[in-house]
Amino acid sequence: MKNLRNILLLFFGIIALNWAVQSRFFRIDLTSEKRYTLSDNTKNLIKQLPEDIKVDIYLEGDLNANFQRLKTSTREMLNELNAYSKKGELRYQFINPSIARNDKERNEHFQRLASQGIRPVPVTTRDKEGKLTQKIVFPYARLMSGTDTLAVNLLKNLQAAPNEENINLSIENLEFQLTDAIRRIVNKEVPKVAFLEGHGELGEGETYDFMMSYNQYFRTDTAVFRGTITEDINILTPYRAVIIAKPQTPFTEQEKYILDQYIMSGGRVLWLIDGVRTELESLTRGENTLGLVHDVNLSDQLFHYGVRIEPVILQDIQSACIEINTAQEGNEPTFEQMPWFYAPLLTPVPSHPITRNVMPVKADFASTVSFVGENDGLQKEVLLASSGAARAVPAPLPIGMEIINLPQTRQYFSQHNLPVGAVISGSFSSVFKNRLTPAGVQQSAAKKTESVPTRMAVIADGDIIRNEMQYSGESVYPMPLGYDRCLNMVFGNRDFLLNTVLYLIDEDGWFSLRSREFKIRLLDTMKVNEMRQFWQLCNVLMPVVLLLIFGVANYQWRKRKFAR
Repeated sequence: MKNLRNILLLFFGIIALNWAVQSRFFRIDLTSEKRYTLSDNTKNLIKQLPEDIKVDIYLEGDLNANFQRLKTSTREMLNELNAYSKKGELRYQFINPSIARNDKERNEHFQRLASQGIRPVPVTTRDKEGKLTQKIVFPYARLMSGTDTLAVNLLKNLQAAPNEENINLSIENLEFQLTDAIRRIVNKEVPKVAFLEGHGELGEGETYDFMMSYNQYFRTDTAVFRGTITEDINILTPYRAVIIAKPQTPFTEQEKYILDQYIMSGGRVLWLIDGVRTELESLTRGENTLGLVHDVNLSDQLFHYGVRIEPVILQDIQSACIEINTAQEGNEPTFEQMPWFYAPLLTPVPSHPITRNVMPVKADFASTVSFVGENDGLQKEVLLASSGAARAVPAPLPIGMEIINLPQTRQYFSQHNLPVGAVISGSFSSVFKNRLTPAGVQQSAAKKTESVPTRMAVIADGDIIRNEMQYSGESVYPMPLGYDRCLNMVFGNRDFLLNTVLYLIDEDGWFSLRSREFKIRLLDTMKVNEMRQFWQLCNVLMPVVLLLIFGVANYQWRKRKFAR
């Protein structure tokens, strides 16, 4: 009777435990870096999906070990996302884009994919015999919801980084890349940004690349606007962020007040302001010029917000180059590449979500920033900095071609990690808190003296957002943002600036997912090759040996037991 009661208790206990597990959803992540733990924002997003989203992933076919790992991680991430879905879910499938009846059909399919933004990546691998082979991989996912389609690049392909590191970076960014795409395809609202004009700022052609990148990100042509500040206090209200790109003439107190009240209401501002004014026309003619302090009447306002743009010019050993004609007069031109220390290649801070996995950012005649004020409750973070061998020269200073002859020594380039860009977050105090409202402002409400929590970014170089122009006859074409003619490569300006604006307008904190980091736990390739045969033999023979040992032990045990 007692045994029957215990059996019944065990039976009903198992039923109760099973019911409790099924009625209450939970998951346990035992990894040290919480690899399988989704953010609260991601969980809420998936729970609120209004309908199913179809996802096609083109990671199928003959993939090497690294892309197999990316494929596995993508499947795990999609399963993890679906675990939190309630109404809509992600219906995904893996597709081999190389399947075709013949080469012509395959190439046509590749061209269709490329026209949809799904571009192939050539991958070179080395087999066991050391032979190099090249394959085409499409590391993309395509999301479809109704009539909307969005292609997502799953591969973070940093130049000069090994394949294993790029794959690991791609895995780290999977949650951000997929949820960012889901947000964009589900949310129809487009956050508008505005370039201010009226003070000699960079024109539409010089900021064309960034404007197009922002519009393409939100799949629209009407996300970026340009205009001047009028006397209307609400002129900037429709815009989630305002960009001030390399102003040349001073702001009026009325304009500063409207900017200030926009910030007090939660507006976000990207300041791209030079600390020193230079005349480049003289340099192009081979003449010297003078670097003078550049004042556009914003220093007091930025100082009040906790940051100062120093009137210095940065010289950095880590810099772009310039082509110099070294031939004697009368001979054929001979151009040599020489270091141009006035064009530093700024180092992005690797730990911040804006600058993580971003290539160096090219600047021209950059200044530096410094934080001011203490215990103001603001969070101040550096985004861009010089290399470990730099020098900040105060204005006024002569600027000429003789800088190429500077000795590249630590004695001259004695400063390191000088900040050039920063982001400041928190509740700001109004610069007009103890001032009168400037005359002419059409004030519709009381003056605000403290802001709601907001953000701003301050970059001490306006040229970071300027794309060069290519002239061909009567035609003019914008060059890619961050492109350097001398080195013939594109630096990380576009990614940095787009990330900065997206971070500024982020209301929910989803952009912080870009800072996730997973530890690389890779096998030692050399040791694997050396021990390959040993472990293959172990895998083949060990089960047989264990089975024999168990059989002999079992035989001896039965023999002793039944011999009695």
